[in-house]
Amino acid sequence: MPTFLRRSNDFAAIFKCLDEIQSCIAQSKKVTLVFEFESSMLKTHKFQIGQTVCFTSRPVGHMAVNDIYRIVKLLPSDGEDYQYRIKSANEAFERVAKESQLDRY
Repeated sequence: MPTFLRRSNDFAAIFKCLDEIQSCIAQSKKVTLVFEFESSMLKTHKFQIGQTVCFTSRPVGHMAVNDIYRIVKLLPSDGEDYQYRIKSANEAFERVAKESQLDRY
């Protein structure tokens, strides 16, 4: 086979590899974007069921004693904060509290 034909076959093989590499890079970028999006969605609650926390009522007008509570249930976010259902041994009812109103005990 003449040298120029061998070289053209070599170039064809190189271009085929380049196409495969570009395809892999494009796929990698897509996977990275999906991972970044999903990992931002994976934020978790700071507190767990059964954990003891300090509750501080910040909104004016709500009758709540700043007291020790136990996490009873994890609730979804209200758009700003995760929410929790909490219960004090000193009260007969449960409350809903935002994560920003709770501190570790």
